[in-house]
Amino acid sequence: MLDSEEPVLVEFWAGWCSLCKLMAPVIESVANEKDGGVKVVKVNLDENRLLADRYGIRAVPTLLVFNHGGLKDHIVGRATEHEILEKLENCE
Repeated sequence: MLDSEEPVLVEFWAGWCSLCKLMAPVIESVANEKDGGVKVVKVNLDENRLLADRYGIRAVPTLLVFNHGGLKDHIVGRATEHEILEKLENCE
């Protein structure tokens, strides 16, 4: 994700997180909306603690927006498709 030419949306989630399950269709919709213009990556918090610690993830869902190798923005908790798309647009 750090060497991607396009923006990357990283979702930290967990199987036990009910809010993460509610966000799944929203993330899928964003991926479809930005097809080819953004990479969407899902990271299981329980399986990737070191990566979560590296970025200070303390709650799920957490969305990180990267562009040109740098962290540009983030969202913690529930977000609408519009809010996520706006963060992606602002980082380009």
